[in-house]
Amino acid sequence: MKLSIIIPAYNAEKYIDKAIRSVVKQDFHDYELIIVNDGSADRTRQICERWQAQKGGIKLINQENSGSSIARKNGLLAAQGEYCTFLDADDWFCTTDAFQKLVDRMQDHRLDVLQFSYKKVYKFISKNVVFSEHSESFDEFWRTDCSCLLGGNISHIAPNVWSKVYRTELLKKAVELRGVERLFVADDLCLNLIFFSLPEVQKIESVPWVCYAYRQFSGGVFKANEGILDDYEIAKRAEFAAMQGHNCPEAFVKQCHVESAYIVQAACIKASVYSDVTLELVKKCYSYQFVKDAVAYLKTHPEGSWPYLDLFVSEDYDRYLAEVKRSAKHWRTRIKRFVRKFI
Repeated sequence: MKLSIIIPAYNAEKYIDKAIRSVVKQDFHDYELIIVNDGSADRTRQICERWQAQKGGIKLINQENSGSSIARKNGLLAAQGEYCTFLDADDWFCTTDAFQKLVDRMQDHRLDVLQFSYKKVYKFISKNVVFSEHSESFDEFWRTDCSCLLGGNISHIAPNVWSKVYRTELLKKAVELRGVERLFVADDLCLNLIFFSLPEVQKIESVPWVCYAYRQFSGGVFKANEGILDDYEIAKRAEFAAMQGHNCPEAFVKQCHVESAYIVQAACIKASVYSDVTLELVKKCYSYQFVKDAVAYLKTHPEGSWPYLDLFVSEDYDRYLAEVKRSAKHWRTRIKRFVRKFI
């Protein structure tokens, strides 16, 4: 068995048929499809069972609702392919030759991980995210490109898991080292941090082939006080542990602290766009250790390229709240204009 494709699925009845169809229509057939039904309350299980009855090579794992990180882990532990990749239940592979090309490259170049390009699909438009042709070793990655994985400009390595083919035995090792933390956000980043820290991961490549369609959903409330920043607290701890273990350049350390400021800003603005942000919520954001660390670091290592940072570092909660509300008003206006124009 050459390739295992793992789909974690929760209440995905509207989309999973397309996801599965994009797998079974591939020109390459030496694969297994593992679907982990994460306690869905809709028709997801029935749709998967129908496909399982029609096609060989489909495994269905039914579990109590435990989150996508646990679903991915259980799917990976069941994988028998030499290589593995992931497919979210609301996405799909957008070319029928994707598996053949990716497996051939993994074999011919004896790779440990291969990243492929993808397209973001919005309601009315799509946009390609194309990685340059790139090859590097373990040491080169941690000297140069780990900044992409750690949240910087995505030029070579992105933090997600679904745009990559991994050597299965190595990814299983990373999952076991990680443990069983259940994360709502930053799950991909944490797993990749561990995977790319394995000394066995010596050959890394990216290719410009657009193989995957990533569905972008608009809307939704980003509630900074309901678990989101708890997950980032774990992710940031993993980031800095990885950087310290590999003696990353100071620029990468600074970049990660700047990203922390952006996370707080995004959380507060998105919450304010759809509901309201209070002074208590802003203070709660500043109570997280990764935010405290960012404030302390950026006070002594100023970053002049982003005016918002001065406000973030000042810890003036009232001014910060006022700026968040101003930004949220701007985004609400943009959303209304978009709705009037296209809907």
